[in-house]
Amino acid sequence: MSIENVDNNNKPSGISTGMDAAPEKTESFWMTYIMDLRGVTSVVFSMFSALLFAAALMYHDEANLAKSGGLPLNLYTAIGCLITAVLFGLWALKGVHEIIAESESATAQ
Repeated sequence: MSIENVDNNNKPSGISTGMDAAPEKTESFWMTYIMDLRGVTSVVFSMFSALLFAAALMYHDEANLAKSGGLPLNLYTAIGCLITAVLFGLWALKGVHEIIAESESATAQ
């Protein structure tokens, strides 16, 4: 290593450690969302809702309706799970934006 390759911080100028580069905002957003339990809960509820919608469509006959007292319980449960997934998703997005804003303000100081 020669003196021409070294910058003022005593590290080679052509080598990146990964610590000096700022991450993309989209990568930071999605990694924070994935690691947030509210986001994971939202995804699980939405997948469960899709399965219940499929079950409600495939097994919609008089025999199954008679078992539940005439109510399409799979459909009602799927709608409830979908509403829960949307609420958890919105809550997670609000939390992720707060986390990113706090980290940006901390790095700006």
